[in-house]
Amino acid sequence: MSGLGVVFRKEFVDSLRERRSVISALVFGPLLGPILFVVVMSYAVNLQLDESEQPIDGPVGDGDDAENLMLTLYR
Repeated sequence: MSGLGVVFRKEFVDSLRERRSVISALVFGPLLGPILFVVVMSYAVNLQLDESEQPIDGPVGDGDDAENLMLTLYR
């Protein structure tokens, strides 16, 4: 076995002996990952919804020739 494999195996077995680290890896990882994902995604969705509700201002050329279009755009 290579030196890297021996060191990896020793460190892996040592980390399994520590109950606190195993419990925190198995409990907090699966719980906090999805919770953090939901929080970030809901913030991003709310941010996009706030921006989509604001009116868009833009120039219109020759608006006198298209009165119905201008009335629709002003609503």
